[in-house]
Amino acid sequence: MKAVIIENERPALQLLQSIISDFYAKIDVVADAATIESGVSVIEKEKPDIVFLDIELDDGKSFELLKRLSFKEFYLIFTTAYSDFALQAFDHNAIDYVLKPYTPKHIVRAINRVIERDLKSSSFKELEKAINTNQSRQHIQLSTKEGIKIFDKQDIIYCEAHQAYCKVILTDEKTVLISKSLAAVESLLKEAYFSRPHTKYLVNLTHIAEVSNADGGYILLKNGQQIPLSRRKKAAFMEELRAVL
Repeated sequence: MKAVIIENERPALQLLQSIISDFYAKIDVVADAATIESGVSVIEKEKPDIVFLDIELDDGKSFELLKRLSFKEFYLIFTTAYSDFALQAFDHNAIDYVLKPYTPKHIVRAINRVIERDLKSSSFKELEKAINTNQSRQHIQLSTKEGIKIFDKQDIIYCEAHQAYCKVILTDEKTVLISKSLAAVESLLKEAYFSRPHTKYLVNLTHIAEVSNADGGYILLKNGQQIPLSRRKKAAFMEELRAVL
């Protein structure tokens, strides 16, 4: 694999080069750059498999660099001292968002994610998709005041805490009140692409249309419902969302 590092801090560049050299003999760092202009140039020239990208460069933020690229067939790993740009980073399909000061463990984790994704052939992806689709169509039994009801997990858009109960919102626009806490429902759905972006909500990740950083951050579901995104839970939520994309 070929890698390019876009980094304007020399010590950080040297540390990253050293970690890659020590842990990954088959990854060759072919070029580095410190600006948007030179970064675009080396990426277009080298056509790397991996790009390690700092956000704050000498001449601006690297999101501008990404906009200017014609070659985009690489795995993207952000390495930055700023946590505020995580949502924007994942809008660009980043594999990972590594905060400085990073350690070899953080970089190894990010590169291993690249390797795992790269190893998945198209045929394996189809098999994995079929398995996941089958899992997501499993059913769940929940108690309501009318009795036990059986739901298809994939038909649950989101769940909302309602005192000691829980509201379940379904794809047919029905809302069902069940006699379980949100935490109890979460334990039943944790293997079916559900995530807890806020203390009051449990969301089906396959029903998400958009994640916005406006107004402090929120999730827009495909049915038009907005769900608040807790700052404390944001990083874990984005990781879970990235895993199902």
